[in-house]
Amino acid sequence: MSFKINVLKSLESEFGGNKTACSKKYGVTRSRIQDWQKQMDTMLELKESRQITVKKMRTIQTDQEKIKKRGKWPELDEAVYKWILEERKEGHLVDSFSIKIKAGQIFKDLFGDSDVQFKESNGWFAKFCSRFNVGKRAVTSIGQSIPDNALSLIEKTFSIFYNRITNTMTLGDIGNMDETPVYFDMPSSSTYDLRGVKFVPAKTTGNHKLRFTVVLSMTADGRKLPPMIIFKNLKKVPKDKFPKKILVTVSPGGSMTTDLMKVFLQKVWRTRGRTVLRIPSVLILDSHRSHMTETVAKGFKEEAKTELHFLPGGLTSILQPLDVYINKSFKSKLKKKWEDWLREGLMEFTKSNRRKRASYGEVAKWIDESWDAVDVDLIKRSFSGCGFGLVRDASQFHSRLVDLVDGKDLEDNECDTGITDEEDEFLPE
Repeated sequence: MSFKINVLKSLESEFGGNKTACSKKYGVTRSRIQDWQKQMDTMLELKESRQITVKKMRTIQTDQEKIKKRGKWPELDEAVYKWILEERKEGHLVDSFSIKIKAGQIFKDLFGDSDVQFKESNGWFAKFCSRFNVGKRAVTSIGQSIPDNALSLIEKTFSIFYNRITNTMTLGDIGNMDETPVYFDMPSSSTYDLRGVKFVPAKTTGNHKLRFTVVLSMTADGRKLPPMIIFKNLKKVPKDKFPKKILVTVSPGGSMTTDLMKVFLQKVWRTRGRTVLRIPSVLILDSHRSHMTETVAKGFKEEAKTELHFLPGGLTSILQPLDVYINKSFKSKLKKKWEDWLREGLMEFTKSNRRKRASYGEVAKWIDESWDAVDVDLIKRSFSGCGFGLVRDASQFHSRLVDLVDGKDLEDNECDTGITDEEDEFLPE
């Protein structure tokens, strides 16, 4: 108390009422000094009368289990907490609304016959999250779960693959193709801004849900085959100026079909040139239904002497070179092209004064340039890293594949890339 009184006297005599300067000298906050000013008369009276009682309080730390029991309905809290853990274990997204709804349902199951009232309010939700250390988290990965029998599937797919390798094959005869979704608007989910700003908008043309498909393919010697674009909901290829190396196609759903697989064979895969020499080759694909028809397999075998090698469902994030190594690099370059266009590109507006999206030709140009910019050495490393080369070399495997082969549990049983393909159940040879 003497210290407080001395600070207040110094505030007037030394600093002329300047609370900021006084707070810096004595190491207390400005608001604390303001509180002391309000209590000045009381403190002086108590000091003169010496009628001061000092109470000593003991602080006892409680463990997490005791903190949880402080809730008014511990059984309800515990049941909701277990439900959240089960949902997240299955990979389901859980939001505040679904937690409150579930809490109301559980409360009726537990106390339905009693007169006790419970309201799943924001206050209850905030305290529940505090008691159980539950908070809103950014999703780190979206995708497919790793199968329980992943190791046996990996060994099986390697066994089939290396049985198909012949003495006449080179790295240029081993290929990989993958379809990846792309959107006309590609805004990032985060940005740098001033701390404390509550409204953080992202400028787009409003076409962030308008999707098309880019088909990338490459060979193990680092060669990039021409990209293929599949535009959605168009009856024919749009009239625009497209790069010569880009193959532009259309389909109602904007994804690969059996007919488009035939187009891919003729205009992409056969451009490798080695099909003329009738040298056997292997093309690695995921288990999408359009890849796995008899007509597609027969066409590749008869026209290009190519065996289609299908990856097990749920393991493209571990075994597919494009999925593990390339797609992220390609998309980051593509997103940069879109961001530069949004800042500096030609601005055209609709009648409702909304900015028009980039043209089909402009988007195709970005894809062409982004694909050219992908590192060739990364492509070569992607095949050996996923276990597909002329010779199997476990020392080249990427870390997640090593963990599976060594029998370790993956820390994250989901796809790193955030992009997955629609897959059917794995069909062996």
